[in-house]
Amino acid sequence: MKQLVLILLLNMMVYQVQAQQTVHFSGKINNLDPTEIVRLSYGTTSYFLELSSDHRFARDIEVAETPTFFYFSTISKSGKIIQHTPRIWFDNDSVVINLDWSDKSIQTANTLDIQAVSEKIESLKGKKQKEFILNNPNEIPSLYFADRNKEKMSTSDLTQLLQALNEANKNTTYATRIKNYVAAKKLGGLKKGDKVNDFTLPDETGQEVSVIKGSDKTKLIAIFSSGCQYSIASIKLLSQLSEINEGQIEIITIWDDASKDTWLNTHKEEKDKITWTNLWDGYNFAATYLNRKLWPSFYVVNKEGVLTDKFHSLNKKTAQKLGDLVN
Repeated sequence: MKQLVLILLLNMMVYQVQAQQTVHFSGKINNLDPTEIVRLSYGTTSYFLELSSDHRFARDIEVAETPTFFYFSTISKSGKIIQHTPRIWFDNDSVVINLDWSDKSIQTANTLDIQAVSEKIESLKGKKQKEFILNNPNEIPSLYFADRNKEKMSTSDLTQLLQALNEANKNTTYATRIKNYVAAKKLGGLKKGDKVNDFTLPDETGQEVSVIKGSDKTKLIAIFSSGCQYSIASIKLLSQLSEINEGQIEIITIWDDASKDTWLNTHKEEKDKITWTNLWDGYNFAATYLNRKLWPSFYVVNKEGVLTDKFHSLNKKTAQKLGDLVN
Protein backbone atom coordinates (compact mmCIF):
# COMPACT_ATOMS: atom_id res chain seq x y z
CA MET A 1 0.00 0.00 0.00
CA LYS A 2 2.89 2.40 0.77
CA GLN A 3 4.24 1.79 -2.72
CA LEU A 4 0.81 2.61 -4.19
CA VAL A 5 0.67 5.90 -2.28
CA LEU A 6 4.14 6.87 -3.52
CA ILE A 7 3.19 6.09 -7.11
CA LEU A 8 0.06 8.22 -6.87
CA LEU A 9 1.97 11.14 -5.33
CA LEU A 10 4.44 10.88 -8.19
CA ASN A 11 1.52 11.01 -10.62
CA MET A 12 0.44 14.32 -9.13
CA MET A 13 3.90 15.84 -9.43
CA VAL A 14 4.37 14.72 -13.03
CA TYR A 15 0.91 15.96 -13.98
CA GLN A 16 1.61 19.38 -12.53
CA VAL A 17 4.91 19.88 -14.36
CA GLN A 18 3.87 18.41 -17.69
CA ALA A 19 3.57 21.13 -20.32
CA GLN A 20 2.79 21.08 -24.01
CA GLN A 21 5.12 22.65 -26.55
CA THR A 22 4.50 23.37 -30.20
CA VAL A 23 6.84 21.72 -32.71
CA HIS A 24 6.92 22.88 -36.33
CA PHE A 25 7.39 20.05 -38.84
CA SER A 26 8.20 20.85 -42.46
CA GLY A 27 9.85 19.25 -45.46
CA LYS A 28 9.33 17.58 -48.79
CA ILE A 29 8.34 14.09 -49.95
CA ASN A 30 9.88 13.12 -53.27
CA ASN A 31 8.58 10.41 -55.64
CA LEU A 32 5.29 10.23 -53.79
CA ASP A 33 2.69 7.72 -54.96
CA PRO A 34 -0.32 9.99 -55.66
CA THR A 35 -2.76 7.26 -54.60
CA GLU A 36 -1.45 7.20 -51.05
CA ILE A 37 -2.53 9.53 -48.26
CA VAL A 38 0.48 10.26 -46.07
CA ARG A 39 0.25 10.83 -42.33
CA LEU A 40 2.76 12.12 -39.82
CA SER A 41 2.33 10.05 -36.69
CA TYR A 42 3.38 11.19 -33.24
CA GLY A 43 2.76 8.90 -30.27
CA THR A 44 -0.73 7.46 -30.63
CA THR A 45 -1.97 10.35 -32.81
CA SER A 46 -1.65 10.76 -36.57
CA TYR A 47 -2.06 13.87 -38.68
CA PHE A 48 -2.92 13.84 -42.38
CA LEU A 49 -0.44 15.92 -44.35
CA GLU A 50 -1.64 18.52 -46.82
CA LEU A 51 0.98 18.57 -49.56
CA SER A 52 1.65 21.40 -52.01
CA SER A 53 1.99 20.82 -55.76
CA ASP A 54 5.72 20.15 -55.29
CA HIS A 55 5.01 17.77 -52.35
CA ARG A 56 6.07 20.11 -49.57
CA PHE A 57 4.35 20.11 -46.19
CA ALA A 58 4.24 22.05 -42.93
CA ARG A 59 2.44 21.13 -39.73
CA ASP A 60 2.46 22.33 -36.12
CA ILE A 61 1.95 19.62 -33.50
CA GLU A 62 1.58 19.88 -29.73
CA VAL A 63 4.18 17.66 -28.01
CA ALA A 64 4.12 16.75 -24.31
CA GLU A 65 7.86 16.27 -23.81
CA THR A 66 11.09 15.73 -25.68
CA PRO A 67 13.02 13.81 -26.77
CA THR A 68 10.28 11.98 -28.59
CA PHE A 69 9.70 10.61 -32.08
CA PHE A 70 7.55 10.75 -35.17
CA TYR A 71 7.21 8.57 -38.24
CA PHE A 72 5.41 8.57 -41.57
CA SER A 73 2.51 6.21 -42.13
CA THR A 74 -0.45 5.52 -44.40
CA ILE A 75 -3.80 3.74 -44.02
CA SER A 76 -4.52 0.70 -46.16
CA LYS A 77 -7.89 0.09 -47.83
CA SER A 78 -8.73 -2.25 -44.95
CA GLY A 79 -8.02 0.50 -42.41
CA LYS A 80 -4.65 -0.81 -41.23
CA ILE A 81 -2.00 1.74 -40.25
CA ILE A 82 1.21 1.02 -42.15
CA GLN A 83 4.46 2.49 -40.83
CA HIS A 84 6.81 3.48 -43.67
CA THR A 85 9.81 4.87 -41.77
CA PRO A 86 11.59 4.08 -38.53
CA ARG A 87 10.78 6.21 -35.51
CA ILE A 88 12.66 9.48 -35.97
CA TRP A 89 13.69 11.06 -32.65
CA PHE A 90 14.02 14.80 -32.05
CA ASP A 91 14.38 17.23 -29.14
CA ASN A 92 13.85 20.73 -30.56
CA ASP A 93 10.88 22.86 -31.59
CA SER A 94 11.50 22.73 -35.34
CA VAL A 95 12.06 19.67 -37.52
CA VAL A 96 12.91 19.78 -41.23
CA ILE A 97 12.89 16.49 -43.09
CA ASN A 98 13.11 15.34 -46.70
CA LEU A 99 11.83 11.88 -47.57
CA ASP A 100 12.17 9.83 -50.77
CA TRP A 101 8.96 7.79 -50.92
CA SER A 102 10.42 5.28 -53.42
CA ASP A 103 13.00 3.89 -51.01
CA LYS A 104 11.95 5.68 -47.78
CA SER A 105 15.39 7.25 -47.41
CA ILE A 106 15.46 10.20 -45.02
CA GLN A 107 17.45 13.40 -44.80
CA THR A 108 17.18 15.52 -41.67
CA ALA A 109 19.42 17.76 -39.60
CA ASN A 110 20.22 17.38 -35.91
CA THR A 111 19.93 13.60 -35.78
CA LEU A 112 20.05 12.45 -32.16
CA ASP A 113 22.52 9.86 -30.91
CA ILE A 114 19.60 7.78 -29.66
CA GLN A 115 18.36 7.31 -33.24
CA ALA A 116 20.73 4.36 -33.75
CA VAL A 117 19.59 2.82 -30.45
CA SER A 118 15.94 3.10 -31.49
CA GLU A 119 16.54 1.52 -34.89
CA LYS A 120 18.54 -1.26 -33.23
CA ILE A 121 15.63 -2.05 -30.90
CA GLU A 122 13.17 -1.96 -33.81
CA SER A 123 15.30 -4.49 -35.66
CA LEU A 124 15.27 -6.95 -32.74
CA LYS A 125 12.41 -9.24 -31.80
CA GLY A 126 11.27 -11.20 -28.77
CA LYS A 127 13.89 -12.23 -26.22
CA LYS A 128 16.74 -10.40 -27.97
CA GLN A 129 14.82 -7.14 -27.93
CA LYS A 130 13.95 -7.54 -24.24
CA GLU A 131 17.57 -8.30 -23.31
CA PHE A 132 18.81 -5.23 -25.20
CA ILE A 133 16.27 -3.02 -23.41
CA LEU A 134 17.19 -4.38 -19.97
CA ASN A 135 20.91 -3.96 -20.71
CA ASN A 136 20.39 -0.34 -21.84
CA PRO A 137 17.76 0.98 -19.40
CA ASN A 138 18.81 4.64 -19.52
CA GLU A 139 18.38 5.04 -23.25
CA ILE A 140 15.12 6.87 -23.91
CA PRO A 141 14.14 4.48 -26.74
CA SER A 142 14.57 1.57 -24.30
CA LEU A 143 12.07 3.19 -21.96
CA TYR A 144 9.66 3.85 -24.82
CA PHE A 145 9.76 0.25 -26.08
CA ALA A 146 9.55 -1.13 -22.54
CA ASP A 147 6.41 0.94 -21.99
CA ARG A 148 4.99 -0.09 -25.36
CA ASN A 149 5.64 -3.80 -24.72
CA LYS A 150 5.18 -3.87 -20.95
CA GLU A 151 2.33 -6.39 -21.09
CA LYS A 152 4.74 -8.84 -22.72
CA MET A 153 7.36 -8.34 -19.99
CA SER A 154 7.30 -9.71 -16.46
CA THR A 155 6.85 -7.35 -13.52
CA SER A 156 10.25 -8.50 -12.22
CA ASP A 157 11.93 -7.45 -15.48
CA LEU A 158 10.13 -4.10 -15.41
CA THR A 159 11.07 -3.58 -11.76
CA GLN A 160 14.70 -4.34 -12.66
CA LEU A 161 14.50 -1.71 -15.40
CA LEU A 162 13.05 0.91 -13.06
CA GLN A 163 15.67 0.27 -10.38
CA ALA A 164 18.44 0.84 -12.92
CA LEU A 165 17.20 4.27 -14.01
CA ASN A 166 19.28 7.35 -13.36
CA GLU A 167 17.76 10.53 -11.89
CA ALA A 168 17.27 12.12 -15.32
CA ASN A 169 15.03 9.30 -16.52
CA LYS A 170 13.04 8.40 -13.40
CA ASN A 171 10.31 10.98 -13.98
CA THR A 172 9.89 10.66 -17.74
CA THR A 173 6.42 9.83 -19.03
CA TYR A 174 7.59 6.38 -20.15
CA ALA A 175 9.04 5.53 -16.73
CA THR A 176 5.95 6.85 -14.95
CA ARG A 177 3.66 4.71 -17.09
CA ILE A 178 5.78 1.64 -16.33
CA LYS A 179 5.71 2.44 -12.59
CA ASN A 180 1.93 2.71 -12.67
CA TYR A 181 1.62 -0.55 -14.57
CA VAL A 182 3.85 -2.42 -12.10
CA ALA A 183 2.05 -0.93 -9.09
CA ALA A 184 -1.35 -1.91 -10.51
CA LYS A 185 -0.19 -5.42 -11.39
CA LYS A 186 1.18 -5.97 -7.88
CA LEU A 187 -2.31 -5.31 -6.49
CA GLY A 188 -3.49 -8.40 -8.37
CA GLY A 189 -6.29 -8.92 -10.85
CA LEU A 190 -9.48 -7.23 -9.70
CA LYS A 191 -12.58 -9.43 -9.88
CA LYS A 192 -16.23 -9.05 -8.89
CA GLY A 193 -16.55 -9.35 -5.13
CA ASP A 194 -13.09 -7.85 -4.48
CA LYS A 195 -12.51 -4.78 -2.35
CA VAL A 196 -11.26 -1.95 -4.57
CA ASN A 197 -8.18 -0.07 -3.35
CA ASP A 198 -8.55 3.69 -3.41
CA PHE A 199 -6.44 5.71 -5.84
CA THR A 200 -6.42 9.28 -7.10
CA LEU A 201 -6.44 10.81 -10.57
CA PRO A 202 -6.36 14.44 -11.73
CA ASP A 203 -9.41 16.38 -12.86
CA GLU A 204 -9.44 19.18 -15.45
CA THR A 205 -7.91 21.65 -12.95
CA GLY A 206 -5.08 19.30 -11.95
CA GLN A 207 -6.68 18.58 -8.57
CA GLU A 208 -6.14 14.99 -7.43
CA VAL A 209 -9.51 13.31 -6.83
CA SER A 210 -10.13 10.16 -4.82
CA VAL A 211 -11.88 7.56 -6.99
CA ILE A 212 -13.17 5.14 -4.32
CA LYS A 213 -13.35 7.14 -1.09
CA GLY A 214 -15.13 10.43 -0.58
CA SER A 215 -18.81 9.45 -0.52
CA ASP A 216 -21.11 6.77 0.84
CA LYS A 217 -22.85 6.22 -2.49
CA THR A 218 -22.62 3.43 -5.02
CA LYS A 219 -20.19 4.49 -7.73
CA LEU A 220 -20.39 3.94 -11.46
CA ILE A 221 -16.90 4.19 -12.95
CA ALA A 222 -16.64 4.37 -16.73
CA ILE A 223 -13.32 4.10 -18.56
CA PHE A 224 -13.46 5.88 -21.92
CA SER A 225 -11.07 6.76 -24.73
CA SER A 226 -11.31 9.89 -26.87
CA GLY A 227 -10.42 7.76 -29.90
CA CYS A 228 -13.38 5.42 -29.34
CA GLN A 229 -16.67 6.52 -30.91
CA TYR A 230 -18.60 4.22 -28.56
CA SER A 231 -17.04 6.08 -25.62
CA ILE A 232 -18.10 9.44 -27.04
CA ALA A 233 -21.61 8.11 -27.69
CA SER A 234 -21.73 6.85 -24.08
CA ILE A 235 -21.53 10.44 -22.80
CA LYS A 236 -25.13 10.96 -23.90
CA LEU A 237 -26.15 7.75 -22.14
CA LEU A 238 -24.50 8.87 -18.90
CA SER A 239 -26.10 12.32 -19.27
CA GLN A 240 -29.50 10.67 -19.35
CA LEU A 241 -28.54 8.55 -16.34
CA SER A 242 -27.40 11.67 -14.49
CA GLU A 243 -30.74 13.39 -15.12
CA ILE A 244 -32.76 10.57 -13.54
CA ASN A 245 -30.15 9.71 -10.90
CA GLU A 246 -31.53 11.92 -8.08
CA GLY A 247 -28.32 11.48 -6.11
CA GLN A 248 -28.52 7.70 -5.84
CA ILE A 249 -25.15 6.96 -7.44
CA GLU A 250 -21.91 8.83 -8.07
CA ILE A 251 -20.79 8.83 -11.70
CA ILE A 252 -17.07 8.99 -12.53
CA THR A 253 -15.61 8.98 -16.03
CA ILE A 254 -11.93 8.12 -16.45
CA TRP A 255 -10.31 8.89 -19.80
CA ASP A 256 -7.65 6.48 -20.99
CA ASP A 257 -5.90 9.03 -23.25
CA ALA A 258 -2.16 9.29 -23.80
CA SER A 259 -2.07 13.09 -23.67
CA LYS A 260 -3.75 15.75 -21.59
CA ASP A 261 -4.51 17.75 -24.73
CA THR A 262 -6.41 14.82 -26.29
CA TRP A 263 -8.40 14.32 -23.09
CA LEU A 264 -9.39 17.98 -22.77
CA ASN A 265 -9.87 19.03 -26.39
CA THR A 266 -10.81 16.06 -28.58
CA HIS A 267 -14.62 15.89 -28.96
CA LYS A 268 -14.79 18.91 -26.67
CA GLU A 269 -18.38 19.74 -27.62
CA GLU A 270 -19.59 16.36 -26.36
CA LYS A 271 -17.34 16.44 -23.28
CA ASP A 272 -18.67 19.87 -22.28
CA LYS A 273 -21.93 18.08 -21.45
CA ILE A 274 -20.22 16.16 -18.63
CA THR A 275 -21.48 17.41 -15.25
CA TRP A 276 -20.08 14.62 -13.07
CA THR A 277 -16.57 13.77 -11.89
CA ASN A 278 -14.30 13.61 -14.94
CA LEU A 279 -10.71 12.34 -14.57
CA TRP A 280 -7.63 11.52 -16.64
CA ASP A 281 -5.75 8.22 -16.49
CA GLY A 282 -2.76 9.48 -18.47
CA TYR A 283 -0.38 6.91 -17.02
CA ASN A 284 -2.72 3.89 -17.23
CA PHE A 285 -2.98 2.97 -13.55
CA ALA A 286 -6.79 2.71 -13.57
CA ALA A 287 -6.91 0.89 -16.91
CA THR A 288 -4.44 -1.71 -15.64
CA TYR A 289 -5.84 -2.06 -12.12
CA LEU A 290 -9.46 -2.33 -13.27
CA ASN A 291 -8.35 -4.72 -16.05
CA ARG A 292 -9.82 -2.66 -18.86
CA LYS A 293 -9.99 -4.84 -21.99
CA LEU A 294 -11.85 -2.49 -24.31
CA TRP A 295 -13.71 0.82 -24.42
CA PRO A 296 -16.10 1.74 -23.01
CA SER A 297 -15.85 -0.29 -19.77
CA PHE A 298 -18.16 0.17 -16.78
CA TYR A 299 -17.56 -0.80 -13.15
CA VAL A 300 -20.04 -0.69 -10.26
CA VAL A 301 -18.55 -0.24 -6.78
CA ASN A 302 -20.92 -0.40 -3.80
CA LYS A 303 -20.91 1.78 -0.67
CA GLU A 304 -18.45 -0.59 1.02
CA GLY A 305 -15.97 -0.25 -1.85
CA VAL A 306 -16.61 -3.72 -3.30
CA LEU A 307 -16.72 -4.30 -7.06
CA THR A 308 -20.21 -5.71 -7.64
CA ASP A 309 -20.40 -5.66 -11.43
CA LYS A 310 -18.45 -4.84 -14.57
CA PHE A 311 -19.56 -4.75 -18.18
CA HIS A 312 -18.27 -3.51 -21.49
CA SER A 313 -19.25 -2.05 -24.85
CA LEU A 314 -22.32 0.02 -25.73
CA ASN A 315 -25.46 -2.00 -26.33
CA LYS A 316 -28.97 -2.62 -24.99
CA LYS A 317 -27.64 -4.80 -22.19
CA THR A 318 -25.35 -1.99 -21.03
CA ALA A 319 -28.22 0.51 -21.11
CA GLN A 320 -30.37 -1.89 -19.09
CA LYS A 321 -27.67 -2.40 -16.45
CA LEU A 322 -27.20 1.36 -16.12
CA GLY A 323 -30.93 1.90 -15.80
CA ASP A 324 -31.14 -0.75 -13.08
CA LEU A 325 -28.72 1.28 -10.95
CA VAL A 326 -31.31 3.99 -10.35
CA ASN A 327 -34.44 1.84 -10.19
